Amino acid sequence: MNEPATESGHPLETVGVPAGVAAPDATGRGQGMTPKARWALAITSIAVFMVTLDNLVVTTAIPVLREDLHAGLSGRSTRTR
Repeated sequence: MNEPATESGHPLETVGVPAGVAAPDATGRGQGMTPKARWALAITSIAVFMVTLDNLVVTTAIPVLREDLHAGLSGRSTRTR
């Protein structure tokens, strides 16, 4: 457990920039995202939207399903025998 945090032994050593992030040019502005990073962002955004939409649909449908199935929480016991 007494091993150094990095190879040089300095705990606050800087790390390299990930491959998907372009380094800034001479003007200080970045080059933008690579196509691979853009695809990753787009797919992740769509996945988050789908999960949110699914959550909305299920939350909206639960009261209707409970009523149609004549189910309720009042008749259920929380103890097991």
